[in-house]
Amino acid sequence: MKSQYLFDPIRGKGFRFFIAGVCTAVLLSGCSADSIRRPGTSDTSKTDSIQTDTVRTEIPPTTVFPSVIREPILSSENRVGADLIREYLCSVRYNGVVLVAHRGEVIFEGAYGFSDLKEGTWNRTETIFELGSITKQFTATAVLMLAEQGKLSLEDPMSLYLPEYPKGEGITVRNLLNMTSGIPDYVTCGALGMSYDDLETASVEDVGRVRAIIEKEYTHEEIMRLISPYDLLFEAGTNYHYSNTNYYFLGMIIEKLSGMSYFDFLEKYIFEPVGMEHTSTDPSDLTSCGSVMIPFGRVYLPSQDRSLSYAAGVICSNASDLYKWEQAVLAGDLLSVDSRRQMFDPGDFGYGLGWSIGLDYYEHGGQTVGYNSHVLVVPSSRTVIILLSNIQGTGDYFSGANVNSEQVATEIYGILSDQQS
Repeated sequence: MKSQYLFDPIRGKGFRFFIAGVCTAVLLSGCSADSIRRPGTSDTSKTDSIQTDTVRTEIPPTTVFPSVIREPILSSENRVGADLIREYLCSVRYNGVVLVAHRGEVIFEGAYGFSDLKEGTWNRTETIFELGSITKQFTATAVLMLAEQGKLSLEDPMSLYLPEYPKGEGITVRNLLNMTSGIPDYVTCGALGMSYDDLETASVEDVGRVRAIIEKEYTHEEIMRLISPYDLLFEAGTNYHYSNTNYYFLGMIIEKLSGMSYFDFLEKYIFEPVGMEHTSTDPSDLTSCGSVMIPFGRVYLPSQDRSLSYAAGVICSNASDLYKWEQAVLAGDLLSVDSRRQMFDPGDFGYGLGWSIGLDYYEHGGQTVGYNSHVLVVPSSRTVIILLSNIQGTGDYFSGANVNSEQVATEIYGILSDQQS
């Protein structure tokens, strides 16, 4: 688990000394990419023989954060795409891991910045992050698995499985899956005592309140009691509202119908069959420390209890495991053709079952306290773009050279699309 939160003023003395120290190290090395060594690794000026890959450490010109780039042997077409991606990433400040596959081939894999800024440890391509709402892909798949087994219908009213929710009679399982239920979001509506959006203007005292909320262990009954008094935002099926509560409730339905905990269900029926050996629902497996950039500085908070994020955002994983998952999705390894058709049907509002649907792609982002992530998949070209970051920013933090996972995914999508046009 991550340690107690700490406050690090953006322009504070300690932070300036830390950055100055890194800059000095770079200057003394002559800004040579090959002269920078990662903690606990051999001299990166030599080739690291990992099958056909080479690994290079470099200093992007706009950042003091070193990066580690894996460079596989590529076809000429994919080499051009990889070079353009690398050039773009050297022009921005991104803290996290990037994996890009195109036409079924991993063409770029890089790690940027720090896995734990307090400890001075750098991100590695295998670093484990919180995925946040990318978890919804897994939850939707679990529900569709149960539907294929005849244990539920997507047209069943949620009241059939969760009669304790007082407003569920006209809401179907499908409405929960495609965000058309009208149920408010327990994370943002204030049901927990303050809204996730309150971080935008958080004071030091507010940070303490956030910590108390995310460290607390919640029961299903407690979350149900907290959200039940809130009115529906609209009649089910008539509009769209992104709500984590929908997927929290789906997790409860999975447990009721499978006789297993949601966490055990994912482990047995998804993680193990797909070979996701570095993926879990246990935040103690994280090998990164998240931080939040808020108006008065950088804040470190402990990982939120998994009973809070639950089926809406609990999964921890790394880029290579997430790529295995997306490959399984593309190949149809876990679901029937009809289930996949339903999953990627945009409906009236552009949201399928656990996925946002674009013109030729589907995608999903994720945010937890201290992390932001994004995955974008183009089925026609078997393109998978994965971004995992352990910095979350509020206000205008992600502007200019500072970029978040969604911004990077969108840019890389554009690079590869332009290359094909």
